[in-house]
Amino acid sequence: MGNCNNGSCNHGHHGNDEDSKKIYLTLEDDSQLECDVLDIFEIKQNKYIAVLPVGTETALLYGFTENNEDISLSNIETDAEYAIASEVFMANNANNHHN
Repeated sequence: MGNCNNGSCNHGHHGNDEDSKKIYLTLEDDSQLECDVLDIFEIKQNKYIAVLPVGTETALLYGFTENNEDISLSNIETDAEYAIASEVFMANNANNHHN
């Protein structure tokens, strides 16, 4: 399960590559983790984001809320909710590779 230790992540988008959006997660020790945004998707009016930390092969999933310019990520609290979000992400990812 993806884990943002303090439950709230700060980020920044840097548009150097239009095909690759970046997000920077602020960890508990105030270090920043650079991630590629893989997908943002919605399930039953809840938004989720899948990110891939640079240099790894394991995607992380978080809850996602957006108010104007402010974006907030939150941990997915239950195994059941995580399983559903993971299943939708995998299905979306499989479809994107077959276009």
